[in-house]
This record gives sequence, structure tokens and C-alpha cells, in this order.
Amino acid sequence: MRRFFHSTALTALLLAVGLAAGGCPAGPGPDWTTDSEAAHKEFLLGLQDRMRVYESDAFSHFEEALRLDPEFVSAKVQLLRLVQGERAAHLAEAIRAANLDELSPRERFLARFQLARYEGDGLGATRLLEEYLEVNPKDPFALDLQGRRLYALEELDGAEEVLQRLLQVEPNWVQAQNLLGYIAMARGDFAQAEDRFCTYAYIAPDQANPYDSQGELMLIVGRYDEARGRFEKALELRPNFTPSLINLAYLEFITGDFDSAAATLARGLEEGVLGPKDYENALCMLEMWSRRSTGDFEGAWRTGKSCPDAGPDVALTLLKSALATGRKKEAKLVLEKIRSHSTGHGMPGMLEESAELYQRFRKSVLLQAEAIKAEADGRYDQALYLYGKADQALGFRNRAFATLKLSNLANLERLQRHLGDERAAEDTRRRIETVNPSFLPLFKKVPAPPWLARAPAAPAPPESPPAT
Repeated sequence: MRRFFHSTALTALLLAVGLAAGGCPAGPGPDWTTDSEAAHKEFLLGLQDRMRVYESDAFSHFEEALRLDPEFVSAKVQLLRLVQGERAAHLAEAIRAANLDELSPRERFLARFQLARYEGDGLGATRLLEEYLEVNPKDPFALDLQGRRLYALEELDGAEEVLQRLLQVEPNWVQAQNLLGYIAMARGDFAQAEDRFCTYAYIAPDQANPYDSQGELMLIVGRYDEARGRFEKALELRPNFTPSLINLAYLEFITGDFDSAAATLARGLEEGVLGPKDYENALCMLEMWSRRSTGDFEGAWRTGKSCPDAGPDVALTLLKSALATGRKKEAKLVLEKIRSHSTGHGMPGMLEESAELYQRFRKSVLLQAEAIKAEADGRYDQALYLYGKADQALGFRNRAFATLKLSNLANLERLQRHLGDERAAEDTRRRIETVNPSFLPLFKKVPAPPWLARAPAAPAPPESPPAT
């Protein structure tokens, strides 16, 4: 008979230490089924590191828990959310073969939920979550999952209500504070977001992620020096903290400090955050952006086409560079690739609502790409329409969405001025500066594409109806 580990003295000690630093609580009653006290201890350490967003450490603890108890189903469930490929297939098979009736209700729910997620059954995962919450309305693990699900679906009021309930159940569940900050950011309430992130840092001052969240907010609103300080603080606490290394490199890139960005990428390679291929790809993209920043469209094209991973930023720059250098055939191929990415469904194992969010971002990239193409062709009405549609599809929920939205608005403002519509351009400028007064001056340092250096011609007829 498998044993439930309750909150014994050992568990209570671990949780007290974990909660003081924003660890992951076990919750009331029977928690995790294992015959090994040592495996149970490792498992709790893994949960604590999940709460800290230290995924590599969490992985190591869950692996050790499974080594100490090869039948520890909950350790397999946690590992399944962290791995892919053949290892994930073996773990899923082992969970299916386990006798889930021996587990606690929470464990059974999490096992079935994670299997549904792995199998791509988003509706099934949602049904399991909602049925479990009906019976267990105060389970913090389920409340956390529901809050994240609603946030991804942009049901912000519902997500906020669930996360507030979670904090009533577990006041030290620090990821709820973090996500409430991102909800405020998605609404454009940056002062409230900052308050939430400050609370997060107050509760968990020795963790990297609160400072990364603060830095991401400050990057979005143009407080770049403060953002750098927060990212550096996060990296001081955890030198291999991936989000802060990436955010710091991005901050250096958008402010034109390409040497510092290259040094940060080298730091990522040294810390093991970037593998050799990722590092070379990042350097390739940085070289392309540095050439584009001087108006060297030819150099940007030649460099960018050799970058192996054409992400959204690369694809938009490649498209602009191809159009600026008269490569109509190549521009068409880039646009077709962007269009094909916009119909994808995310990554394997991604929850349905997260996949929808991923697809929405990609479609926003496509709208901006089609606007750039229409602008270059002189189809100005369609370009204005498409920039507007892209703006409607984007918000400020994180750095990626916010910077894409701001760059889209900056492109729109520039086209409006080119067409002599000063009133509309001023309205757009005010919208940008209300969020980030530093963004437009940096954007305007980069030379405009050549078609905006010419006087606007008579509007050309649209090639096709505007995208919807």
C-alpha cells in the first residue's frame, strides 16, 4: 500500500522555509503519495523551485525524487510538464499505467490534467479542472491553473477573481501576486502592475523573478535605466536566470547598445542559458538589427537570410529589407512564411488557451507584415487599415506583445505623417508617449525605408480585400 505524506514535522519545516521565500505550499490533508520520505523531501523542493521559476532546479529535484521512488507518480507528472519527445512519451505511458486510485484526489486530478494537456486535449483538461474545482474550490494548485487559463484567454476579470481567492487560501503563493501584476499590465494600469510586482519582491526578496517582472514593466514604459538595474539584480541573485538574460539583451538591442547586447549573449552562453546554436543564431539576429539600424537594408537582408530561426522580429525586418532592396520575389516568400506561422497551434504539450494566445500573437505579426507590404506598394488605405487591425489585436500583457504593439503604432504614426495627416499622427504619437515616452525617439533614429522617402503617389488599387 502506497503511503500519503502529510505535513509532518519535516514537511512543515520545508514549507516554512519555502513560504518565507515564496515556496510552494502543500495544502491541507493528504498531499503526495510515496513510500520514501527522502523522495517526498526532494519533491517539495521541486515545488518550491517551480514557484521561484527555477525550472532547471525543479527538474533536478523531481528527477531525484523519482530516482528515490521509481513509483512516485506525482514526480512523473511534474516531470511530464518539463520534458518533450521520447522522455515525455515514456512518462505519459507510466502515468497511464499507474493505479491512480491509490493517490490523493489532488494527485489524481493533476495526473489526469497533465495527461490531457500532453495529449493535446485542451477541452478535456479544462473540463477536468472545472469539475475538480467544483468539489475542491480552495485547492491552490487548481486555483493557480484556473487563474493562468483565464489570463491566457484574456478573461482578465475572471482571472483576477480566481487569483484573489487563491491569495485568501494561500497568502504566500507569490506567483498569484506576479500574475495579478501582469493582469494590471494587460489592462494598461502600469501603476497597479508596479504595486503588485513590488509586493512580490517584498514577499520574495531573495528570488530573481520579482525583479525580472519589475524590469519587464519598466522596459515597456521606457524606464530603461531602472529596467537594466532590475534585470541585473535578478542576475545577481541567479546568474543563469534565462528570462532576465534575454530581457537584458533585448533592452540593450532596442536602445542601440549592440556591443553590450553581444556581451550579454556571451554571458548567456557561459551560464548555459544559451546553447551554442542558439548563441550563434542570436548573434546573427543582432548583426542584422545593427545593420538595419543604420539604414543598411542590403546588409540586413544578407545577414538576416542566413539566421536559422526567423522569429517575428527577424521576419518583419527581413520583409522590410527585401522590399527596400527591390527583392519582390524574396519578400513574397518571407510574407508567405509569416502567413504559414500564423496558422500554427503553438508547441507540443501547450495548453489550448496558451496555443490560442500564441496564435493571436503570430496573427498580429502577419497583420503588421501585410501592412508593411501594402505601404511599400503604395496601397496606403489598406496599410492604415492593417496597422489599425494589428493595434486592436495587441495589448501590453508582456514585453513581446507590448513592443510589437508600440512598433506597430510607430509605423502607423510615420505613415500618417508621410501622408500629411498630422492630426491622426499626433493622436498616435500621444498614445505611444502615454505608455512609453522614450520609444518614438529611439524608433525615429532608425532610417525609414526608401518608399517613405518619396512623396506619396496616388493610391494604388488593393491587390486583395483587407485582411480580417
